[in-house]
Amino acid sequence: MAGHGIAYVELYAKDKQRTAQYLVSALGFDCVADSVAPDRSSLLLRQGTASLVVTSGPATWGFLDAHGDGIADIALHCTDVTATAERAQRAGARDVGSARGNPILAGAGGMTHTLLPAGHTRTGRPGGHRWARLPQSPAPAMPAAPVARLAGVTTGVKATDLHDCVRLYEEGFG
Repeated sequence: MAGHGIAYVELYAKDKQRTAQYLVSALGFDCVADSVAPDRSSLLLRQGTASLVVTSGPATWGFLDAHGDGIADIALHCTDVTATAERAQRAGARDVGSARGNPILAGAGGMTHTLLPAGHTRTGRPGGHRWARLPQSPAPAMPAAPVARLAGVTTGVKATDLHDCVRLYEEGFG
């Protein structure tokens, strides 16, 4: 009933292209798809099973003004999405909407968490976007220690919010 893995991480950035270029050149990600909507533009980056979405545009400006470039959403795979959402809300998460029927919960530091059923997508692309596959680019030079999967994420939390943040992740997401 708890979250049991990271499906993808979405970063909001003032300069989507520059951020993606850094992740490709420094960490060996491959830019595989693009998505453009009236209020945002995203690039999907992948290395192994690790997926990052880099997004910019007017829909990101509030987050960027408050927090700067950073992690806006950590999508979690869940065995039972409804039970995990209820458990997380009892632990302090707030329901802030849904994307394609999947609940989105407010977490610490302005982050959200999209809860997805295990094996949520057959395409391997995060939902809520109209992805256009990009032409295969030359393979980037692999870093010394390539990213195999996203097993954890580090983000800043105010000291005054730390107790509530730990409670949410321990009790809410297991």
